[in-house]
Amino acid sequence: MAKSKKLASKPLLTAPVDNTAGRPVEVTVLHVSTERTLKAVEMATRLSKDLAAEIRLLVLQVVPYPLPLDTPDVPVEFIRNSFAELVAGANLRLQVDIRLGRDRRVMFESAIRPGSVVLIGCPRPWWPTPEMRAAKRLGCSVIHQS
Repeated sequence: MAKSKKLASKPLLTAPVDNTAGRPVEVTVLHVSTERTLKAVEMATRLSKDLAAEIRLLVLQVVPYPLPLDTPDVPVEFIRNSFAELVAGANLRLQVDIRLGRDRRVMFESAIRPGSVVLIGCPRPWWPTPEMRAAKRLGCSVIHQS
């Protein structure tokens, strides 16, 4: 007779969401790639359905040092239009937040409020990414969606 194993379920959120300021809960989806980001946004929509949460798509555009910060190698209007088409095509309600800078970690830390829920559209890596470490320092919940 085969023995059945009981699987322990892990909680999806690992840190409490701080909503003491009376503002709505914010679910931030970090852009990784188009396909994975769409999956993460769909998951964020399911998670936030009953919470009346705001969904924000965070796009971090690193500008190389030879270029001035106000003129990145990919024009901001092109990025904005690409994501506007993506959001409209997927029939989603979310805010697109495009950040320009030299360092992804610094941009990420400045864009995330402490206690936020952060969705990353990729499988959990074997080692912590700079974004994961920054989210942990800020006390955010990080959910990986593969």
